[in-house]
Amino acid sequence: MAIDPYFSASYVNLADMFRDQGNDPKGIELINEGLLKLPNDPDLNFTKALQLVRSGKNKEALAYLDRAVYYAPLNARYAYVYGVALNDRGQRDKAVLVLEKSLGKSPNDGNLIFMLMTISRQKGELRLALKYADRLQKIFPDNAQIRQQVENLKRQILNQK
Repeated sequence: MAIDPYFSASYVNLADMFRDQGNDPKGIELINEGLLKLPNDPDLNFTKALQLVRSGKNKEALAYLDRAVYYAPLNARYAYVYGVALNDRGQRDKAVLVLEKSLGKSPNDGNLIFMLMTISRQKGELRLALKYADRLQKIFPDNAQIRQQVENLKRQILNQK
């Protein structure tokens, strides 16, 4: 950080090291310092969000996750975590928007597809959930758990008729 105070990975990696050593407050301080210098850095925003989640401040974390996704639109992991957090806070429709937008850029990301399948099922949209399950099965044809999900959804749809 002394050599290049605008290299965000330095802040993130050192904060992780402090957390691993049981000194999360020092890591939080470092990420805050990094965000003062680089407020639009997606990795710093994502790390700040994770720190807030670990502190039980899930609602505050959403703003940082939103920024991380905004500044790194091709990072499917950030979108996935943001989608999960939104869904957990009862914001399913917004979660779906975030996940679908990211899926458009990462069409074979199993985590995004799985979360969209899960949310569709939660919303009672079984046919949509099946569409996502079928998509997962095409990506992971040998996965028995996905095959079971497809069969369960088909059975549920038949029982609705």
